[in-house]
Amino acid sequence: MYDDLSLSEISEKLNYNRVQHLFQQFKMVTGLTPSHFRQLKENKRKPLDKVKP
Repeated sequence: MYDDLSLSEISEKLNYNRVQHLFQQFKMVTGLTPSHFRQLKENKRKPLDKVKP
């Protein structure tokens, strides 16, 4: 979600044999591609100096 890891790194950590399999599973479950999902969060995430206590 926060772009800390690439899709390849995520698939490796989750023990997927192929990145494509993770991509397909993600899209099947969420209805979105991983890149589209990341674009959505960019619109919602606020910079730290804009967060009100």
